[in-house]
Amino acid sequence: MIISRLDNSSGFFSAFFFTMNHYIYCRKNNYNFIIDSSKWMFLSNLGWEDYFSNIDIVENVIIPNVKNVGFFDILEDYSIYEYKTYLWDIYKYNSKTIDKINETKLKINIIDNNYGSIFIRRGDKLYGESKLFDSKLYIQLLLFKDPYCKTIFLQTDDYTCYEEIQDYIQSNNLYINLITLCNKDCRGTLISSSPNIIRTNIKTNEKYIDKIKNNLQNTVEVINMNSYQKYQHTIDMIVGLDIVFKSSICILDYQSNVSRFIKLAHHNDNVFDVNNIVMDLNKKICPTYPTSVYDDPDTYRHK
Repeated sequence: MIISRLDNSSGFFSAFFFTMNHYIYCRKNNYNFIIDSSKWMFLSNLGWEDYFSNIDIVENVIIPNVKNVGFFDILEDYSIYEYKTYLWDIYKYNSKTIDKINETKLKINIIDNNYGSIFIRRGDKLYGESKLFDSKLYIQLLLFKDPYCKTIFLQTDDYTCYEEIQDYIQSNNLYINLITLCNKDCRGTLISSSPNIIRTNIKTNEKYIDKIKNNLQNTVEVINMNSYQKYQHTIDMIVGLDIVFKSSICILDYQSNVSRFIKLAHHNDNVFDVNNIVMDLNKKICPTYPTSVYDDPDTYRHK
């Protein structure tokens, strides 16, 4: 039996991709599989089942030995396509989450496949992991791919992105309805263990960081949220991402685990990176590692 531990120190999809590796291993080797979310950062009440259905345990063979594995534990190398194949075995909404998704879509009057989407993750990612791209690049690429798009759903953790894209729409006299669930007071996300941030180590991000620094530092880190706050934060993310999955086209950048997950979960695979990176689904590497290292998987293999 394999028990996959969701930890209390990593982002949602960073941990999820390792758990997927453990699940694929069990499916291919006929081992029992269980998720342990008792110490998960996003636990509100029940843990994984706060948002998702309980995972069907593989029961073809009963293995007496129990092996606990967690973050950074890779049991075997699989192609990114295999992660895509098994993704919905684990990422199965419970009835409460389904109701919330349907309720939100009705509220914002959005119909599956009848809109484009943009995903932009900023916040603490800009301090060392992600290069800042101008918001207009996302909408320009979307309209290049789909010139007749009249509705765009924006999934972001920084309302500044909405303001920037809306300004582009108005400045160019475009008749586009831009929709977001992001609150206007949200200027980025802090996950956990964030330093007392003064300056980004990515020089090109400095000007923008100075602009949002105070707002970001006053944000409650996910790890320090109470049970209610964690649930609201997480369910809002899940709902917004589901809307992205059902879009006719999605523009993003592959700098975050969330965006790489979108690529694998999107219903028609019309997902395009604003930096023109192409994700090779045949690569044998855990998707939690950024696309910039896909050509050197041995460097990022953990046994």
